[in-house]
Amino acid sequence: MKNFSLLFLLVFTAIQSIAQCPPLQTNFADCDYVLVGHRGYSSVYPENTLLSIEEAFKRGVKYCEVDVSLTSEGKYVLFHDEHSVYRTTNGTGRVTNYSLDSLQLLDAGSWKGEQFKGTKIPTLVDALKIAEKYDAFLYLDMKNTDYAKLKEAMDEAQVAPNRFLPSISTIVKAQEFRALLPQTPWVWYKSGNLPVEVNDTLFFSQCVALGCIAFEVSSSKILDSNWNTFKTNVHNAGAIIWGFTLNDNALMLDRVNNGIDGIETDRPWDAYRYLCNNIPGANSFDSLTTGNWLFNGNLQSTHIGGQIRPYVYQNTLPQFLPTYDSCSAFNLPLINGVNKVVARMPAFDTLNGLLVHPNFRIEDDGISDGSYSIIMDILLPPESAQKYIALFQTSSKNLNDADLFISYDGQFGTLDVYHGYIDTNTWYRVCFTVDSKNGKIRKYLNGEFIGENIIEGSRWDVWNSSRSGDDQGFLLFTDDDNETGTMYISALQTRNYVLNDSQVKRLGAPSADGIMIGNANAWNVTLSSAFADSTILDFEHKTYYFVIPHNAPDSALLKMELYAGAQSNIGTQKTINVNNGSYSWNVVSEDSTQQKTWNVCIRRSSVNSALNEKVLNTKNIIVYPNPAKDIITLNGLENIEYEATILDIMGRNILTQSVTNSSNQIKLNGIVSGYYLLSIKHKNEIITKKVIVTN
Repeated sequence: MKNFSLLFLLVFTAIQSIAQCPPLQTNFADCDYVLVGHRGYSSVYPENTLLSIEEAFKRGVKYCEVDVSLTSEGKYVLFHDEHSVYRTTNGTGRVTNYSLDSLQLLDAGSWKGEQFKGTKIPTLVDALKIAEKYDAFLYLDMKNTDYAKLKEAMDEAQVAPNRFLPSISTIVKAQEFRALLPQTPWVWYKSGNLPVEVNDTLFFSQCVALGCIAFEVSSSKILDSNWNTFKTNVHNAGAIIWGFTLNDNALMLDRVNNGIDGIETDRPWDAYRYLCNNIPGANSFDSLTTGNWLFNGNLQSTHIGGQIRPYVYQNTLPQFLPTYDSCSAFNLPLINGVNKVVARMPAFDTLNGLLVHPNFRIEDDGISDGSYSIIMDILLPPESAQKYIALFQTSSKNLNDADLFISYDGQFGTLDVYHGYIDTNTWYRVCFTVDSKNGKIRKYLNGEFIGENIIEGSRWDVWNSSRSGDDQGFLLFTDDDNETGTMYISALQTRNYVLNDSQVKRLGAPSADGIMIGNANAWNVTLSSAFADSTILDFEHKTYYFVIPHNAPDSALLKMELYAGAQSNIGTQKTINVNNGSYSWNVVSEDSTQQKTWNVCIRRSSVNSALNEKVLNTKNIIVYPNPAKDIITLNGLENIEYEATILDIMGRNILTQSVTNSSNQIKLNGIVSGYYLLSIKHKNEIITKKVIVTN
């Protein structure tokens, strides 16, 4: 791994601890693995945003995978879904139909949580500037390929030529790319598959000669009969192997042991700490309410969740769109005496329905999630009685029978196993939990357990990853043979874990206020005396880290933001004694099903500088010749001893030696042609130069 010294990281290298605190590591230079942040640090922050990638880089992650798409005028932006912007914004339609200005009016953060409201879709130029700031790199998953536009972005950002690495899958495309950007490396990627040329050693050497540094494949390919051949040929050619998308600790370790050199993951910092320091963390994603909808006149979420969209979202016929009005206007019973606005769902045909993006995360190397809970407040009108009514459909293309129904006689279930009773013209809170690992679905009405279905296989798993993003999630109120009817819905909620009986009981019966949320998180925690650039959130361990000046006052104001009905035992602010070095408090979720202890860790800096370093005078240091063949000379050094390190584009240490103003040459014996970084360091002072070696 890289040993680039980020300015930010030096905050933590010369500090004086004032109390016992868990160790904080943000430098993984000695680690042998490459951890690539999938869409940034997307387990915690909104994917493909500047916030997501910067938070990864701040923690010592050197590579972030981001998806890039072209706007209508040909500007590259960071965005994943090819067909529509529904899932992660409040907009509609394709990215390619938006101008940059109109695209950046969209909210790309609220789907992840209202604490991220107003986060924008960034340009590639802005993302490159963040990468340059941290001396880190962007791996580009190309949704639209225009190498000239890539070059324009690099030129506009004025960054190092290796600051991004696009995905390329053919020699022809690699040659085309190389002609425009000869100093820029790239990654071989083709939908996760092994190359068809897996036995052709010339193919691999050609790729590397054209600038390929890594081959990325689905991590499950270690089971392929050609895996050992592929691994040998990649490594013999001088490249490495990345595997995606891994979030489970045991699977990550297994893939590394089978020869994968780098892992793409939603939790890259946690993966670093596990693989390099054996700090396991939570080994899973936080148990969260991931989506919450109230249907108060639209399909937007409340507090958290992506926008629900019509299954057919382009030119949908009016009769297949939801309509909204008050209970009394629809001639329905009120909800707890409140004349709430609700949604009327028509009897959908096989081509229509509602697609819900539940924001479940992949917890292994698969593409689906089989452990979750769904809660909904619904009403069955008399005209839909005495027929089978589809409620829930895991086939996002509606290719088979729905997975849960209200039966002909008003019971709730599937596969001829039905329980309870749903009367017409009555509001019910329906909840079901899917636990594929233990082979069961548990069903509830108004908080009471009514029965269980034994299941097997993956039928009830929710598809959670696709190249387009357009078809991931589940459908409501539709199936493949028109077993549908008019329905009313007042609230919907998704959770990425299996609720137990007591937790469901707390959620109770339908409410005009919707379904209570189960998140107990403290966000945007600040300490009044802390350096602005010193905050790091360890979400897995529920700990915020701060650095304060060595002469800061003994007391400081701790402030936080709470969302989705969460409550703290100290309110939203508290004056604390920083000399204690740490402080803890509790946060309870709105539904009281979740309680978390949050912590702050405080350290005093040895100097009055947030970055704790003095910048070297770069204007006087000249590196020549560049490109260099045999020797690099450094002119303009002060009368002190420096440590000079040459790193390759993967951050591997190629050469380290001492230099002074009288002994200022570095011999390049044995260093092959390529692009390198030269790090020049004295104590806590460091600069980095870009150099090219030619043989």
